[in-house]
Amino acid sequence: MFTYKANSINLPNPAKLLDSLRSTGYDNYNALADIIDNSLDADANKVIIDIYQEKGDFKIIIADDGKGMDLHVLDEALKLGSETDKDYQSDLGRFGMGLSTASLSMCRRTEIITKDKSGKLLKSVTDLDWVKESNEFKKYLGEVDNDDIDLFNSYLKNSESGTIVIFSKSDRIQNTNTTVFTNTLKKHVARIFRRFLEAGKVIIINKEKVQPFDPLILNDSNTRVYSDEEYEIKIQKGDKYYEDTIRIKFVIVPNYGYSGNRDKGINYQNQGFYVMRNQRELFAGSNLDGIYTKDAHLNRFRAEIYFSGSLDDLMGVHFTKRSISIDQALHDKIKEYSRGQITEIQKIADSERPKSEKVVSHSNSEKLISKKSKLLVKPPAEEEPKRETDGKKNKKEPDSKDRKRDFVERLRLICKFEERSMEKVGPLYAPSMEGKKVIITWNSDHPFYKLIVERKEDKTFVTALDFLIFSFASAELKSVNDENVSLLEGIRQYMSQNLRVLVD
Repeated sequence: MFTYKANSINLPNPAKLLDSLRSTGYDNYNALADIIDNSLDADANKVIIDIYQEKGDFKIIIADDGKGMDLHVLDEALKLGSETDKDYQSDLGRFGMGLSTASLSMCRRTEIITKDKSGKLLKSVTDLDWVKESNEFKKYLGEVDNDDIDLFNSYLKNSESGTIVIFSKSDRIQNTNTTVFTNTLKKHVARIFRRFLEAGKVIIINKEKVQPFDPLILNDSNTRVYSDEEYEIKIQKGDKYYEDTIRIKFVIVPNYGYSGNRDKGINYQNQGFYVMRNQRELFAGSNLDGIYTKDAHLNRFRAEIYFSGSLDDLMGVHFTKRSISIDQALHDKIKEYSRGQITEIQKIADSERPKSEKVVSHSNSEKLISKKSKLLVKPPAEEEPKRETDGKKNKKEPDSKDRKRDFVERLRLICKFEERSMEKVGPLYAPSMEGKKVIITWNSDHPFYKLIVERKEDKTFVTALDFLIFSFASAELKSVNDENVSLLEGIRQYMSQNLRVLVD
């Protein structure tokens, strides 16, 4: 049999490759977070970011007082797949792609001015137009000029070492309004790097020091840490063996009332897991591909899951750090550790929900809706934890009493109407799932409910309103996902606001 051997160099087309890498899915804020990663990996204590427009160009400058780069490291810095030493237990970068792909996703020109402990200033420049003209990977690497020296000193005059990165020819900026862009970036950085900011690192964006934002609200004494444990991981994947620990912190954030919860983002979108790699957030408010089912009753649930870079392959970390795909064996372990605790957290949160006296009976609506269950378009049932069995199947056929009891149980599980105080400015209703049951919670404070629903003695009218709200609630629950949850909540909020104005 003929043995094939490599006998030809298979180089990529530089211009086409770089154009393709410009569409890797980076958004601007995640790209800039990757640049901050590089600064923190260089032991910077301060990172300064300036965002401004100059002669029609959207420019971004990132300066840090880290250890800087010598000629060899600078030469590698703007390569795709750069070769630099990484400590998986602490470093934020990993793939050697962050600076190159982050810059490509936003701009056509990247400049680096750097000084290491030797005190010598060096510069490197890449420009996509240079590559397109020659169809070769070209860059400038060498000495600085007087303008570069002035720029470096304007940011880092008192630093023994440091680095400045300048993005220009910016043709892929998501929002060219510098105020909006800056404010969005501040919020992003405040959450992603909260543990570093809390530890004393300083990040300044357009002259304003970024304050850490903690979605777990641990600085409030009313926040309860349900558990904070390390779990041992021992997993074989192919010919590799992984042995490390992950830490999971489960938290119940306080209930600030409807307005307070809205202002603090205690909602469906922000509940769930915050994935922390080497103390840096990768992913926010996730159910981690089905570890649990998101539900309005769990809006006060938060968890942080900490892991080191040594588990990157099992966590399925993408080089853009904007998505993960957890290995099934590790996913099963996290699910095992989490499900029971999340169930208990929901019970605690439900027990603390404000109760209101039920003024209007909705039992007729519940029965009529349940009878037509087979004909209705309903949301998928919330997954319930599997119960342990002894492995024996009961083959006994149910008798007539059992069948009647099952029928009544099915009716009971279709829907339920509740009333709860959610403030006058709150939504008219809130939908959620409890197993197979659709829960519609009327806001007993809303003017429409007080003036229209409560005061109608005609049960047929109340039932008709219940039908309408059940239909809206079911449609929302069937359609909701992590991408559109804000849109659907906004529609419900604006509808409730208009009703409040019209009825008041």
